[in-house]
Amino acid sequence: MTPDILTRLKAAGCPSRELDAEIELALKRCDPEATYDKAEDCMIWSEPRDFGSTVAYERLGQFLPAYTGSLDAQKPLAHPDWQISSGNCNEDNAPWACVTTPDNVDHTGDGAATEELARLIALLKATEHVAAPPGTPQHAG
Repeated sequence: MTPDILTRLKAAGCPSRELDAEIELALKRCDPEATYDKAEDCMIWSEPRDFGSTVAYERLGQFLPAYTGSLDAQKPLAHPDWQISSGNCNEDNAPWACVTTPDNVDHTGDGAATEELARLIALLKATEHVAAPPGTPQHAG
């Protein structure tokens, strides 16, 4: 996962289909050879194209989970043996999330605008941690 995506998730004020697509592509969960025939707002697009204030993506042909706006859409990103907690706390009702991997490393997603974004940040940090070879900075948590 690129630090840019994590930084942009933390700065995002609301769900973003552009970030959903970037996450899906970064995780290599999509199949560029697949086809799909449903609504375009559920599509993955690559090859950014500028249309004024928005960026459109060339159709790759899969359903795009709404990772940035749905806790349910994030479920496939979690390993069954991870402990996941999230919610809102403090006087300002601030969103927070924590994902603990089996090696007892906590990955947090505090500072995000919504619980969904906080949990997604924590999940992506945990995913990167698990994928990193032992002894690397990413594996340290």
